[in-house]
Amino acid sequence: MKSIAFTCLLLLALSSCKTTGDPTQGGLFGWSRDKADQRLRYYEQEATAAEREASEENAKSKQLSGDLKSKNQELAHERQLVDDLLTENNKLHEQLLALLNSKSEAADKLRELEKDRNELLGQIISQGDMIVDPYQLPNNAPEKLSKLNMRYKEAILFLLK
Repeated sequence: MKSIAFTCLLLLALSSCKTTGDPTQGGLFGWSRDKADQRLRYYEQEATAAEREASEENAKSKQLSGDLKSKNQELAHERQLVDDLLTENNKLHEQLLALLNSKSEAADKLRELEKDRNELLGQIISQGDMIVDPYQLPNNAPEKLSKLNMRYKEAILFLLK
């Protein structure tokens, strides 16, 4: 009877043990090559997925860097355009002032142009210095400066008659 009880206990103990693919763990039957291979395949799939995700993130990063470079070039071009228009405006302003000194009938036209110019320059110039942050430029600064310069040219032509 003892041997039957012992055999039952031994069978019960053996049936609850399992094999493992982790060599640091082991059951009564020990390490299983198939489970170890399965475990390796799982980790390889995880590593491949992580590499793919990292590659996608790198591609996004490169795309965003390219977009930023393009936007910075556009911004530099826009800033140069505004600077060129301001330079032209200053020259026209000086030319008009010189002409107005000789013709007093255009004083009203000068006051109107001065008011428009000062209003526009107030938007573009901050405390006597050019705006450091180009994002602060008015959206239509080049358009406004071009129109103002055209009005200056018209006034100069009027005065030259």
